[in-house]
Amino acid sequence: MALTDPEKELKFDLAEEKLGREEDPIEWWKKQGGKYKKLSKVALKFVAIPATSVPRERVFSDAGNIVTKKRSRLKDENVRMPVVLNSNLERDALSNIFKR
Repeated sequence: MALTDPEKELKFDLAEEKLGREEDPIEWWKKQGGKYKKLSKVALKFVAIPATSVPRERVFSDAGNIVTKKRSRLKDENVRMPVVLNSNLERDALSNIFKR
């Protein structure tokens, strides 16, 4: 029986057994989509948000490695391009590792 009332969905979800450390919460919510229609949509939106500022700090650090004393006159767009490219390359490399 598919639940439609968000309050009932939340009540039933809170009664579910907690996930183990090795379990993937995103996959769990995808599987529960039929049971918790509305709650799963909200959960998937927020579970995907990284719980750390490390990626942002890493990008800031990369920019610091590009803008050195010798390159202090670089225009903003000339700094942004290699930082974005490097960030996208790392993300693609990581996603390829996890697809295996």
